[in-house]
Amino acid sequence: MLYLSKLLKKAIYIQNKPFAKVYDFSVSLKTQYPYLEYLLIKRGGKKYLISADSVDFNTKNNQFITTKDSLDLLTFDDKHFYLVEDLLDKQVIDTEGKRLVRVNDIILEGNGHLKVTGIDIGLSGITRRLGIPFPKKTITIPWGTIEAFDYQTGTVKLKLTKNKLNTLHPAELADILEEVGAKEREGLVGILDIEKAASAIEEANQDTQEAIIEHLPQSKLEKILQKMSISEIADVLDEVNPETFKKIIKLLGSDKARNVQKLMLFPDDVAGGLMQLSYYKQEAGKTIAETLGELSKSRIQPEAIVIVNKDGTLVGQVHANELINIEPYLNIEAMTSIPYFVYEDATFSEIFRKFAQYNLRILPVLDSSRKIMGIITIDALLRRIEEEKEKDESI
Repeated sequence: MLYLSKLLKKAIYIQNKPFAKVYDFSVSLKTQYPYLEYLLIKRGGKKYLISADSVDFNTKNNQFITTKDSLDLLTFDDKHFYLVEDLLDKQVIDTEGKRLVRVNDIILEGNGHLKVTGIDIGLSGITRRLGIPFPKKTITIPWGTIEAFDYQTGTVKLKLTKNKLNTLHPAELADILEEVGAKEREGLVGILDIEKAASAIEEANQDTQEAIIEHLPQSKLEKILQKMSISEIADVLDEVNPETFKKIIKLLGSDKARNVQKLMLFPDDVAGGLMQLSYYKQEAGKTIAETLGELSKSRIQPEAIVIVNKDGTLVGQVHANELINIEPYLNIEAMTSIPYFVYEDATFSEIFRKFAQYNLRILPVLDSSRKIMGIITIDALLRRIEEEKEKDESI
């Protein structure tokens, strides 16, 4: 096993005479394991490239050699992907560990022509480069499970595992979005499916949400906003600058914008500020068979169903999984629990107490005439608790 740190500043020998030292390597990203394409050298204070095909690496002598009498010096091109410049000491996404990691060294294999097979993210990668005794145990990650950023543009440079990013849970992606820089956030959001990007942004903390939304290209932002919940958009709009506020309102369209602005009238820590306006409801009098039939056509399967009268007043709620194996001819209201609810100005402590006391998944929010305005989900409640915890830890 070879390490990049052991190859840097190694001399290239022509007919047993040192010709130049190697300072970096560019790699081709067209294959599963990137192979060395060019060696970057310096002569006379200038950078040049040498084709990796023109030299071999001798693992016994730990040096680059060539059988040729001379080597062609090519003009340096900064458009290549370089191991030192673009990868070493940078952060990459470990799609298996679902985290950001730092590249402390790079693993290569092969005798003669070398290829990259992984990265070292452990302490050994640092101490090896410093030339001091290092731990025998190395912490490595295979090349096929990482995503690296182009730190000039923020785009995801290595797309070999693009589909793996889209398989990560939105909360895991949110953690990554919170850690990377502004350019990298934009690149990461750009490579994700629209729905996954929207879900990840919803899961991220407020500072990250604002930063992403303020800098996204308008075409991408519009698509993501269409997938975000109204309550999340309202939370973000509370903090963005006036220009971004106007841009988002315009992109939302009149109906959605009106609902968002309605939610913004409420403080974040009362029921009206925590509720979402979209929810699954069923009218009293429907049978369980009818309800299950309608549920099967729904794109999103709700955890709980709100049961209302024809005038929109609350009857109760029922967990969707409770409808299984129940007599299909029964009316849906026969399964409803006591109609737990809060009014729009209920405090966070009151809301939390209701969820905890009655083991609720959703909690309807009513106006003064007992008409349903929206619902608070257990996810929204937990998100709010997490936000407060993060605020306390940052003080």
